[in-house]
Amino acid sequence: TASSDERVAAIAEKSAKEAAYHLERSEDLVVRLGDGSVESRQIMQRALDVLWPFAGELTYADDLDDALAARGLAPELSDIKNLYDDYMARILPEATLTADNDAPIRKGGKAGLHSEEMGRILPELQFLQRAYRGAAW
Repeated sequence: TASSDERVAAIAEKSAKEAAYHLERSEDLVVRLGDGSVESRQIMQRALDVLWPFAGELTYADDLDDALAARGLAPELSDIKNLYDDYMARILPEATLTADNDAPIRKGGKAGLHSEEMGRILPELQFLQRAYRGAAW
């Protein structure tokens, strides 16, 4: 939540609270489903296998990320990656799930390179913004 820009810092602080809430709720579900029935574990493992390659881009820094961090506007993504890796190393065994850390990272989303699937889910992602024009978060 530290940023040299007051507005960015305020948004980050509010976002951190929201993210903490969702992380807590998600962690509970991942553990319960991963360590639950045979079927729920299989479903969670398949989902992890499909989505894991995309997770790497969350903490993969491009030139813009590096420039923002250098100006003090955003954190170093390497710091976030370390926190993320530590968290996943704790939660996945608890959920009896395994991640393929050798899977190549899917990159390109930050540059606008998306799969066909993005076109299918984009309307759902934009629903609230379109349904409530001018609404503020």
